[in-house]
Amino acid sequence: MTRIYVETPDGAQEKADQAEENAKQYTDNQIGEIEVPVESVNGKTGIVELTNKDVNAPSNSDYENLKAKVGNADDLDTETKENLVAAINELEQKRVTHLSDNDRHVTQTFKDYVYGKGRTTTALQREVAYLNLKQEASDRIENGSTFGDNMEDIFGAIFDEVTSTNIVRRDRAMLMLDSQMEEVSVEDATVVNEAYSTEGNGGRKLVRLDDGSFYAVLLHPDNYILGYHFNVNSNGEIVNVQEEQMEFTNTRTDVCITTDGKNVFMLGTSGTAVVRFRTRNTNGEWLDNLLVDSSQNEVNSISLAINPEGTELHAAWSSKNDNYPDSFNIRYAKGTINADGSVTWGSVEQVTTVNSTTNTGLRNPSIIVNNQDEPIITSDYRASSVSRVYGLRKDSGGSWLALNTETTIYDAGNYTQSSPSACVDKDGVIHVAWHGLDSEENSNNIRYSRSIDGGKTWSTMEKLTSGTQRNHSPSVTVNKNNKLFILFQRNSVGTSYMLENTDGGWVITQMPSNSRHPSALYDNTFTLDFSIPLSVYMINGVSINFRGTWKKETEVPTTTATAVYELEATDQVGAFVKRVGDIEVEAYINDELMDADLLDDEYMFSGTLAEEEPVTLRLELSRVNTDSGNDDAVTRLLGGRA
Repeated sequence: MTRIYVETPDGAQEKADQAEENAKQYTDNQIGEIEVPVESVNGKTGIVELTNKDVNAPSNSDYENLKAKVGNADDLDTETKENLVAAINELEQKRVTHLSDNDRHVTQTFKDYVYGKGRTTTALQREVAYLNLKQEASDRIENGSTFGDNMEDIFGAIFDEVTSTNIVRRDRAMLMLDSQMEEVSVEDATVVNEAYSTEGNGGRKLVRLDDGSFYAVLLHPDNYILGYHFNVNSNGEIVNVQEEQMEFTNTRTDVCITTDGKNVFMLGTSGTAVVRFRTRNTNGEWLDNLLVDSSQNEVNSISLAINPEGTELHAAWSSKNDNYPDSFNIRYAKGTINADGSVTWGSVEQVTTVNSTTNTGLRNPSIIVNNQDEPIITSDYRASSVSRVYGLRKDSGGSWLALNTETTIYDAGNYTQSSPSACVDKDGVIHVAWHGLDSEENSNNIRYSRSIDGGKTWSTMEKLTSGTQRNHSPSVTVNKNNKLFILFQRNSVGTSYMLENTDGGWVITQMPSNSRHPSALYDNTFTLDFSIPLSVYMINGVSINFRGTWKKETEVPTTTATAVYELEATDQVGAFVKRVGDIEVEAYINDELMDADLLDDEYMFSGTLAEEEPVTLRLELSRVNTDSGNDDAVTRLLGGRA
């Protein structure tokens, strides 16, 4: 019989940890014994003896038959056993408890606790490969400590990325590539020749993915949402444009996106009273259409942000509902990003509770995540004879603070302020820009404030434009060097401009003619180095265009490269370096050239030092030319030290 430990959830984790240790120590004779915590078996708790009617456990003969397929496990030559992983997987399936249909949760519990939730066959294969790497090093080196690197798993050595040059470790290979930064500039390129909309500066309309491609979301005049995935080549031309229509139902009034570099996360309105969410995953597939908030009487606008770790989404929107039917208020929800790019949303929080027939309320939210991973929502506010810009935040207990001086960014009295746009720089400073009136000029101008303490206090408002021109709809962003930019539109059917903060002052330049409602890309990883913000905007009644100047990383094949490893102290080192293609390798220990032999495609190096000391193992790679590209590579390092 097979013995399975069964207990209530209390203390299950402690038992799980022990079970994991037991699993690591299985021997041939223990293969039929499994001890694992589960919630219940047929409603029983405690230690339960299960017969083969309950459990189809592997027998000794099962294991012996399996071993015969791959050889003796103690002396297994992994180089010649191509079916090793398949055999290991087969053994794994036999070893895992198989219950009747009614008790299959026990099987899953075993896998979850002993192997870790989300553990896949690929993960198992990687661990087998890692163990094989260590075993092979031990087989090659009779005495001493071993080390190895298959360009994915490494043990017994540290790869020095700083000192190594022209090396890229990828796809289980050490490639001879130099990463260079190439400047790409797009003056005014068309994404789509249609009169779509980029309005709504509080929610971003453009993101850049890790592969260098872009994604933009737009509103059709008939109020449905369109997505555009595209690339920009080295000549500054837009290529490979792919149009995608979102399957939101009813009328859409606003849309925004953010990204973790791989997935595109989109928040949009559906009808006038519902907020919905979708994910575009790494395969370019749009996942389920999720309802984030419903039963609102009217939704004004929406905003979406991601935390720097790429694990959480923060969403804010302005709406009216039955509880507060007369004024717009801010609502908020947090989502957890799952491994497949899907998102699990938490409950909706009512951030503000204004309700008055003489009070428009809070609209046009722009949400950010400060450097303490806390959401801050900037929003405009309008009541009778009162207009303000707020920075809404939570107190230490997790409750949203009231509308008061503690959350006020700027109080303009009776002069209307509107449409804030916010971002955070890499030092944690929050920047917010908006447009508003004042007593001197009866025309909107761009205004600015910042917070250096995570949104608790705000600097005195700065008025960045002046005159009778109507400057409005700002979109703020910052580059990797903390340079701040504000894009904005001038007049109702005019041209957009860019404000650039330089040495504490502001420089203004014109954007392309007839550009309207610019939406600037914001990168919260601060890896994008741009001198002109990347943005999408409307060309009045004609098209949606793209603009920006940035540095793009490119990989250039090289004829030489250096790979450096750090080893513990020794006076003798031996190493085997496997290559593919026409690459040549020399090896040094502490700058002493090692003796070398080449057998087929594997170098055998040996070297001795006068005394025991920490060792730097340096591999010098070379080739005559780069014609073979990435087909010339080092694929494995095995070695030992005395």
